[in-house]
Amino acid sequence: MAAIWWALAVSKLYGPDVLLRSVVVVSELRGSGHGKDITGMLLALARQAGAERAYLLTTTASEFFARLGFAAAIRAEVPETIRSTYQAATICSTAAMLTRSTAQ
Repeated sequence: MAAIWWALAVSKLYGPDVLLRSVVVVSELRGSGHGKDITGMLLALARQAGAERAYLLTTTASEFFARLGFAAAIRAEVPETIRSTYQAATICSTAAMLTRSTAQ
């Protein structure tokens, strides 16, 4: 039996903070709620692991994540553990940084 992937989400814990590194839904299924569902599952798992605050970087999906309760974060106020990640410091250094509580 072949596996069929419709969405993928990856995160990494940094103490009380979690960085959502990737949330992807196959193009033909976008708009069907899978992105919202998988992001919610990822936040629930992070909360169970002790995370209180979630962060992500995006160049294209700010509006999508805003609908899920994420808001713009001021980089200087983001914990150093998140700001110093490879993603935040290099490959996404100019991307929008968003944050929200994992408890929403």
